[in-house]
Amino acid sequence: MNLLCISSVIVLFCLQQADLFCINILSEDEKPCARPLNLDADSVLDFYQTNSQSPVFAEYLNCIWLARNFVNKDGTISYENIKASKSLPWEISHFCEDVITLTRKAQQEYKQAAIYCENNPPAAATPLTVRQCIVDNYKPIPIEDYLKTNPYLD
Repeated sequence: MNLLCISSVIVLFCLQQADLFCINILSEDEKPCARPLNLDADSVLDFYQTNSQSPVFAEYLNCIWLARNFVNKDGTISYENIKASKSLPWEISHFCEDVITLTRKAQQEYKQAAIYCENNPPAAATPLTVRQCIVDNYKPIPIEDYLKTNPYLD
């Protein structure tokens, strides 16, 4: 019984702490893009979270967006694929939040930003410029307003 109580406390503590930090683990589609550029998971996360304009980050984005079908080989941005992504906040900004409601809220907001950029593309539409357009046009909805229009989680 004591072991069960201690285990429960540990699990609750871990769940409580889960949203206090963000870690990045390179996925199988990210590794081939990161390795040739000598990037590790931490440096990739830092590029995203600092909105880096580094040429190395631009090269990484070109590779990963091609792998995720966000851009075609000819450089054409696929807004349809961007908007269809179920992980849009993570894939665009490495947005870290494991509260389901806030993640879904951000998904909706990033999708609106992607729609805006599709209708108002940058002069030179590359993964770097389109990502920056989406980040610049991401407009957070106050949580109270979001909950009024999306009261239930599906």
